[in-house]
Amino acid sequence: MRRQASLLKRFVIIQAGEEQPIAGSDNIDPAGLFEADGHETALVVYGGGGSQIEMPAQRFDEYLVQNGLGDIVAERIRRGEQDRVGRERFYRNAKAILGGEIGSELVTRPVGLRYEIVPLADPTRVEAVLDLRLLIDGEPLAGAQIEAIARDRPAARIVMRSDAKGEVRMHLPQAGVWLIRSVHMRRAGWFSDVDWESDWASLTFEMLGD
Repeated sequence: MRRQASLLKRFVIIQAGEEQPIAGSDNIDPAGLFEADGHETALVVYGGGGSQIEMPAQRFDEYLVQNGLGDIVAERIRRGEQDRVGRERFYRNAKAILGGEIGSELVTRPVGLRYEIVPLADPTRVEAVLDLRLLIDGEPLAGAQIEAIARDRPAARIVMRSDAKGEVRMHLPQAGVWLIRSVHMRRAGWFSDVDWESDWASLTFEMLGD
C-alpha cells in the first residue's frame, strides 16, 4: 500500500502497552516500516480516508446489497434517488493483529477508530470460535453485516449480523490468516459534496490450528 500523507490520520503500532507511530515516506510503497518485538501480541492501527468515489446507480446498489446496506437502498428509493449516481466519501479503519510468544489483552480494547471491530479475546490465541464487538463512534452497533474471509479461500465467506449488543460469534472452520470486515454508511451533511459517508472497518489476524 502506498503512503498518502493527505489521507493518513493515524498509523501506529501498539505493543507492550505503548503506542508508537509508524514512519514512512509519502507516495512510497510500503506505507511504513516497523519492528514488532515478537514477545506478545501487537496491534497495528490505521485510520485514514476521506477519499471520494462515484458509481453508476445500478453498480452502487449492488455494492450496497453486497455489504448488507439494504437500508440505504430503501432510503434511495424513498427519496427518488434510485437512478442517481452514488456519490460516497469513505474512511478506512483497519487493524492488524500480530501474534507473539504470549497473548495480550490490549487487542481486546477499543483504540478510538470511527468504526471498529473489537475482538473479545486475543484471536491469535483461540481456535475456531471468535467473539467480536462492532463499535461506531465508540458505541455498540446492532444489526450490522460483518463477514469473514480466509486468505486461502477468498470465495468462501462467512456472513453474519451483530446482535443487540453489537456482538457476533463466528465459527471459523480453519486455521490461518483471516480478514474480518464491515461497512457502515450514513447520509452526508447538507453542505457536503457527496450524498453518503461510509466507514470501512477491518481486522486481520492469523488464527491457531489444532
